[in-house]
Amino acid sequence: MNYAKTVMLYFPDKNHPNSLRIVQDPTSQIRGIYFTKSQLKKVTEL
Repeated sequence: MNYAKTVMLYFPDKNHPNSLRIVQDPTSQIRGIYFTKSQLKKVTEL
């Protein structure tokens, strides 16, 4: 059984890549968003 998948990672804020990340499977429209509280305003803009 092969469960290998490709996931795309986006780092919209190049100055703080660990505080805002978007994860997406290329075959799906579902996105996962990881962010810190300080990045909440930027997430609502995205």
